[in-house]
Amino acid sequence: MAQRSNNQLNVSELDFDQIKTNLKQFLRSQDTLQDYDFEGSAFSTLLDVMAYVTHYNAINANIGINETFIETAQSRGSVVGHARQLSYTPKSSTGAIAYIAIDVIGATSNDLTLQKNHRFRTTVDGVNYGFVTTGSYITDNAFFADVEIKQGILKTVEYIYDLNTAEKFIIPDLNVDTATLVVNVRDSEASSTLYTFTIAKSITTVTNTSRVFFLNETFDGRYEITFGDGVIGQSLVNGNVIEIDYLVCNGVDANGATGFTMLDPIEGNADVTITTTQSATGGAARESIDTIRYRAPLTFSAQNRAVTPDDYRALILENFTNAKSAVVWGGEDNDPPQYGKAFMSIIPLVGETLSNAEESTILNTIIKPKAVVSITPEFVNPTYTYVSLEVFYKKNQAETSLSDGQITSLVNQAISDYDANQLRKFDGVLRYSTLLTAIDTAEKSIINSSVRVYLKKRFIPTLNATVRYELEFSSPIYDTNSNESVIYRSSVFTYAEQQCTFQDYLNSTGDRRIRIVRGSGVNQTIVANDVGYVDALAGKIILTGFNPSAFVGAYIELTVIPNSNDVAPKRNNVVAIDLNDVVILGSGDPIISGSAAAGLNYDLIPRHG
Repeated sequence: MAQRSNNQLNVSELDFDQIKTNLKQFLRSQDTLQDYDFEGSAFSTLLDVMAYVTHYNAINANIGINETFIETAQSRGSVVGHARQLSYTPKSSTGAIAYIAIDVIGATSNDLTLQKNHRFRTTVDGVNYGFVTTGSYITDNAFFADVEIKQGILKTVEYIYDLNTAEKFIIPDLNVDTATLVVNVRDSEASSTLYTFTIAKSITTVTNTSRVFFLNETFDGRYEITFGDGVIGQSLVNGNVIEIDYLVCNGVDANGATGFTMLDPIEGNADVTITTTQSATGGAARESIDTIRYRAPLTFSAQNRAVTPDDYRALILENFTNAKSAVVWGGEDNDPPQYGKAFMSIIPLVGETLSNAEESTILNTIIKPKAVVSITPEFVNPTYTYVSLEVFYKKNQAETSLSDGQITSLVNQAISDYDANQLRKFDGVLRYSTLLTAIDTAEKSIINSSVRVYLKKRFIPTLNATVRYELEFSSPIYDTNSNESVIYRSSVFTYAEQQCTFQDYLNSTGDRRIRIVRGSGVNQTIVANDVGYVDALAGKIILTGFNPSAFVGAYIELTVIPNSNDVAPKRNNVVAIDLNDVVILGSGDPIISGSAAAGLNYDLIPRHG
């Protein structure tokens, strides 16, 4: 039997040097070239060219294959194209919304109308931003209450429909707020009659006479409007004039705006007093590639209906722009269970909770039209477990010229970045090892670090009334099984006309109860001996007999030591680092400095202070 030749070219390599080596080996295996010098001749240059061509082709093939899947595509155009096949349109930039009240001074008539797109202006960090009213308002007392204004500059683009051309109806601005799109069609340039077309959310309700348009993002990041074909949606005819009005916004830049001035008079009246009833919130940048990649499959699986918790979540993330993070759970998973309900909680882009108006909009316009009749959706505000940190690091002084204060500032910034990027969302887990890594890499001279983690819950009590309070931390509480209190700190409140704090203790049956004390150390006095208890395993502190008359600050805060340095939220709980309660202490490492007595002078940080 003839033996198989082993002088075949290996085509499995992708590295340039290995490709070149494979080509040499292949050529040397040929009888006519086996004694040829491939290093010291022009043949070496030819091999370089061949290797480069093969290497480039391999890279291009790899990139091309990656771009054919939404999970691996890197180009926004590719990700958007895959999302379009899943009937998902990426969200555009969103202008911030504020609410104001306008008192017209010295109006000749109390019957006034504030038109839509009436212009206002504000300044944030020295930059001017335009706002406009989102609707028209009518008053009979020269006072407009709760006027909604949205950040953006009004623009208009016009097209003439011609079936014989391949012209596309593109919105030319990248920062368009698609929620403000108004599409009107006139029969011809000579006609003044406008027909308003609305965006089609679902083709199940669209007929051949429905005046709807469809919106998609193009490969260059702009938005394209298309119309029906006479079967799904009303079609246009040659000569129709298409007018597209929209706002161009600045996304997050105008969030927090509070002071507004009016640019246009109201029916000739320019003397007004403007009061901001709600500062500007909800401004957002356009959807990122990673977000599109994550949300498009979720939205497709929801199929425009709300049945499972994932369906609810997908609908919220797709249709509500002011959502940083959302979580939904069924009533059967609630504590205690409430069957027949679906609970929703949302963290807004700005602030910690949604307004009542935003909750009403989500329930009535996004969820209820698509929800199962037998399930009652209900909003639950996010609850926050705040993390207090005591950070200790050791450094090699020879590796840096920075002062202790400068290094501490860098460590503080690393912790702040970790909080912003990894936490403050429903799936944000405080992972102890990654937090240490962020601290250790904050500055090159830091050798190692240790962190003491504490958990804090805040509540606002009802004064002069006994109310049950249940404080649920995001972790089991560390129980010493001794008289050492697991409540690490307690803020001050007034109880029985005395300045007091909380303390816990083990009673005669081994239960951990809570009492109220005043003073500290040997001067400590018990004021009330049994006002609640600690469920360490469940991570809860329950107050049952607490009747304060006053408290210091905006809330009462309890701090405990967690049983684990890893802290994970559950349901509507959110973990967030209290950046105002981070203590950072650094010191030089005597061992790495080469001190003869280094081992004797090395300070070890106790697990708890």
